[in-house]
Amino acid sequence: MTKTGSILPEETLNAILRTGSNHNRTELRLIYNFMSVQTKEEYEEFVRNEYGNGGKGFIIDGKKYAVWFNKNGMQIALGETVRTKDKIHLSWEQVTNRIHCLLKEGEFAPQSMLDKAQDNAIKEHAQALAYMKGDMAEGVAEIVFAEKDLPHLRSIYPEITDYLENKMKDPAWLSELNKRLSGVANAYKKSKTIMRFHYYDPVTVSKRFHKLAAEVTPYKAKDGFVSTEQKIFITQDEIDSFMIKRGSYSERRLRTYSFYLLNEDKKSRTDFIKKQYGTGGQNYALSGADNSYANYDGKGLVLARGNYGNPQVSISLSWDKVANRIAYLIKNDQFLQTEDYARMPEYEREHMADKILRFYNRLPEAVDRPFTNDFFWEKPRKEIADVLKEPIGAEKLLQKMDAVLADLPLDFNAYGTSYSDKADILSQIHKYLKGDYTIFPIKKKKTSFQ
Repeated sequence: MTKTGSILPEETLNAILRTGSNHNRTELRLIYNFMSVQTKEEYEEFVRNEYGNGGKGFIIDGKKYAVWFNKNGMQIALGETVRTKDKIHLSWEQVTNRIHCLLKEGEFAPQSMLDKAQDNAIKEHAQALAYMKGDMAEGVAEIVFAEKDLPHLRSIYPEITDYLENKMKDPAWLSELNKRLSGVANAYKKSKTIMRFHYYDPVTVSKRFHKLAAEVTPYKAKDGFVSTEQKIFITQDEIDSFMIKRGSYSERRLRTYSFYLLNEDKKSRTDFIKKQYGTGGQNYALSGADNSYANYDGKGLVLARGNYGNPQVSISLSWDKVANRIAYLIKNDQFLQTEDYARMPEYEREHMADKILRFYNRLPEAVDRPFTNDFFWEKPRKEIADVLKEPIGAEKLLQKMDAVLADLPLDFNAYGTSYSDKADILSQIHKYLKGDYTIFPIKKKKTSFQ
């Protein structure tokens, strides 16, 4: 086993690894994965995919430990964040080897849990197969399933999955199914049209079912081994991740970033963030974790792990605190992702295109619009953004706008928009095209831990 040093006692690391990923029944999936003989690369790939991207927080022996994992491995540190020098980093090879070792030594899970792993695998495979069947194009199910099975698969849930679970325990049935799944997987590689939806794609499902058919060797827990449930907390990394939002590119992040750069007033920032969130909520709020959710209203933001309304742990943040934390993330180059920086010029052009559309909005119908008139602005926004890419086209557009403003009466006022409003917009467009105005006055590169 890899030594983790004084920062993280080995038994503390073991306790963290026994909890698995952020997904329900994760321990059962990890146990079952190691019950079949595979290459070390296959073991590692499964573990890496099972964990995905996210974080956790544990209180063990009175100490807080922050955990974060992504494609590069797992980080663990004392305290509420892994953004510190005093931490350990485990590769997925190390994580995989440690979990495998704990299973072999009978110190990963109690026998009661080990005994459930295979039944859970069958249940989850049955559910995947049922969902894939529902996503198939017309006539494809008749190719995948035997004729005698089809009447049972036109029933309702959970009767369909119950039927499949029973059939999958028959090696002969499973062997025949795998032949059919292989055929459909090959057909899917040639034409995606055999599926109406692609979340349960035949290639992935076929691989999973061939793995399910492999011989497995159950694990035995060490006599007297007991797994202790660890107390949890929501880490600063999880909170930050929620504020940043997932994805390599986000218009919302760029909009927030731009507003902060252009508005230093704390109240304005708080009002902006409060409006951005509005009133509502979402599930899978903490880095996509099952049994996590968020609620937000006029008072602030609540993040929680556990059952809705009765969570294991939760944290409440006022909008002032949320706004201030976002300011900190921006100041320390931790808010934007790499792709956000790459998309800045395009986003800014679209932003300026919106300003140009607002310039023409509410003007008399007789005024010529140099774009396709569309109530939703989507098409004209793209048209104008494309024009702004080309200096000659942008200059011609500016000349037309100058002429429109010159013909507009100084006392123009229509539905709350005045001559002064149009003049301000036109002034910003002039400055933008000269390079004297930007909605991103500071541009820095960063490396994210996500």
